Amino acid sequence: VVPQGHVLVVEDDCDTREAIAQFLTMEGFAAVAAEDGLEALHLLRAIHHSGPAAPCLVLLDLNMPRLSGGEFRRAQLADPVVGAVPV
Repeated sequence: VVPQGHVLVVEDDCDTREAIAQFLTMEGFAAVAAEDGLEALHLLRAIHHSGPAAPCLVLLDLNMPRLSGGEFRRAQLADPVVGAVPV
């Protein structure tokens, strides 16, 4: 079964991150998880060129260590390669 799309889940709470990823998988999406904004930004840039594996959406927690949701979003929007991925 081909997933409907890939979703990048950015959440620092492990249980919440896993629950969201499991729900997305049950709904037919492939979930890629990151535990903070910095990891998410690196992942988004790395997999953006993966064609069908590129995220079609980012689900973003706002309060996280290292790089908050707001900081992630500003960095994402400033990057012309990944700036258009919906959050």
